[in-house]
Amino acid sequence: MAISRYLVSNRNLVGCALALVGLGLHVVGVAGRYWPLVLAGLYLAGVLAVPGRRVRLVGTGPDDLRAAFDRLLRRARREKVPTLVLVRMRRIEELVDGLLSRPQELAAQPDAWLAVDRVVRTDLPASFEAYLNLPRWYAGRRQLPGTGRSAEQELVEQLRSVERVLKAAADRVHGGHARWLVEHGRRLDEQAEQAGP
Repeated sequence: MAISRYLVSNRNLVGCALALVGLGLHVVGVAGRYWPLVLAGLYLAGVLAVPGRRVRLVGTGPDDLRAAFDRLLRRARREKVPTLVLVRMRRIEELVDGLLSRPQELAAQPDAWLAVDRVVRTDLPASFEAYLNLPRWYAGRRQLPGTGRSAEQELVEQLRSVERVLKAAADRVHGGHARWLVEHGRRLDEQAEQAGP
């Protein structure tokens, strides 16, 4: 499998093309008796000149994040989590949708991108996994040690924290447009005052 992938790779194709040039040089008599070394050298130069294929172990695009978030939402709905949790998840979904719908603007704010990625791939799954691994009777009624809250209440609080993180990311991504809108409103107010009644 790896050999067949390499045979059709750009590196191999460029190396073979340069080796053919070397063979042509041999045919016209330029390479002389060292033509095998010329062929090997040109092939190697071609292989080294072409950058290798980038390895992506984890999808990192907006579509990948959206798919991961959708899987989490489906799982939460299938497990029939409490209504308060679903309400909070709906708010989080609106924030995630709003951020991922503008991938260029999100990518221009690396801190915001990393915050969204961490929320979708790590924070939310960890919270839900811990909650869903508890028996229902325990999650809804028993107070968790050191918190004074049930597991359900704790999950809602964690979702509130996630919402705050996403709102901060949204402020970083959309803040420029919001500031422009405010400044534009002030300018219009000033123009209206100067124009008189």
